Amino acid sequence: KGAPADGYTLLLGSNPPMSFNPIVKKDLPYDPLKDLKPVRGLFKAMNVVVVPPDSPFNSLAELIEAARKKPLNLGTSFAGYRLDMEWLATLSGAKFNNVPYKGTPQVLTDLMGHHLDLGFTDRGVVDPLLNSGKVKGLAVGGNTRYRKPPDLPTVRESGYPEYTSFAWTAVFAPAETPDHIVTKLSDATRKAMESEPLKEYLTKMGGDLLPLGPVEMREFHVAEIARYRRVAEAAGIKPE
Repeated sequence: KGAPADGYTLLLGSNPPMSFNPIVKKDLPYDPLKDLKPVRGLFKAMNVVVVPPDSPFNSLAELIEAARKKPLNLGTSFAGYRLDMEWLATLSGAKFNNVPYKGTPQVLTDLMGHHLDLGFTDRGVVDPLLNSGKVKGLAVGGNTRYRKPPDLPTVRESGYPEYTSFAWTAVFAPAETPDHIVTKLSDATRKAMESEPLKEYLTKMGGDLLPLGPVEMREFHVAEIARYRRVAEAAGIKPE
């Protein structure tokens, strides 16, 4: 905030500060919609529901059935992960006791140590543990299945067709940046994102392009905040 709007000062923003903080934090010193202007969406990575390797739950349906009868302990490292799981709880009737952590490694450590019933995190982060069998995946939050093994069903195909959950990243500029500069920056970013080395990197990391220009990215951003605000209101989550 307060940075020169000349196209030389840009922000690499992800959904926690851009979509979640306005909902869960009081007295936020910035307004992501008023203070910033989208330049271009970059990429997104789907989130995944994980449980200990010897968990009795082998599908999302089994986990939700148990969570309808008795709340399960859920580990999350970002407010957004909690909001995503509260959304699933609202859709399914499941109940989760959210246990907040400062970082994903602590969530996964306690999950493997059987201090948690489940965790929710970015699939790219947890992939090594999934591949080694140290945690078990039940479902991913993407619109389609993940390209890399292990092959996990989506939450959508598990009975909740409106559900989606992924981490995203985009480039933003100060709100006063002239449109012609934003357009020039967006075009340059698009060309870079369409390069073969970048596509190969995203494939390796399990991510997908978020090919949204300034107008489309603004619409997407507004919709994200509105969606999570509805989730927070339904779950009774107040800003802290």
